[in-house]
Amino acid sequence: MTGTTHVANRRAWWKLGFVTLACIAASLRPQVALCQNVENTATMEPTPPPRPQSGLGARSAPWNPPTPEVVKQQSTQSDAPPRVRIGLRLTPFKKVVTRARDGRSETRFIPAEPLRHTLRARLNKTNHFFVGEWHIETVPTRWVRKSRRYEVKLNIYRRYGAFGQLEETLGSVDLAGVLEEQDANLFVLLGVARKRLRDKFLSPSLDVVAGFARPEQAREVAKGPGSVTIPEPPIGTNSGAILRGRM
Repeated sequence: MTGTTHVANRRAWWKLGFVTLACIAASLRPQVALCQNVENTATMEPTPPPRPQSGLGARSAPWNPPTPEVVKQQSTQSDAPPRVRIGLRLTPFKKVVTRARDGRSETRFIPAEPLRHTLRARLNKTNHFFVGEWHIETVPTRWVRKSRRYEVKLNIYRRYGAFGQLEETLGSVDLAGVLEEQDANLFVLLGVARKRLRDKFLSPSLDVVAGFARPEQAREVAKGPGSVTIPEPPIGTNSGAILRGRM
């Protein structure tokens, strides 16, 4: 009995030792794997950083400037709407009342300093411009693309109040001419229309000259590359009809 008991105890101790070794090996296995990973990482060659694709460190190909044909084609294909330049000159009148010695009064209307402005209107849409105390509305009425014939109506209003919240309709001017291309999606309207607008008492209120004259019709005041063209003075007439001629 003593020998059998001794053998059984020895077997139990061996089993306990194997179980203990298995537990120790299982607990040390993650640390061994971590050490292996660290060792493999240390032995690997460092990966060079990727080259930048843009910025200061990027390699760029030599730049070639685009040709004028390509620039014009890109500008033509842009989303910018076509516009037309319309010259405008507004000459308001001042009311002057003088009294004679015999007590009679005389009322005169003297033209004031004219206002000159160039409108850049969208070719096929209604536009609104504000020049001084005047509100100008351009309404296109006709556009023949083949012959570049263009007609536009200028409605003119006078503004009152601190912020121009009140307006009075003075009249309109019909302008017709030919469009000349100045730049991509930009034209100049060659044609002149004149009209004198009157108030409700039939007194002269505003002289309107719209459009640009043709180069051969303009009057040169200087010769050479720095020559300047100025418009002709307004025609003195009291009629309300449109007067066509040089600006």
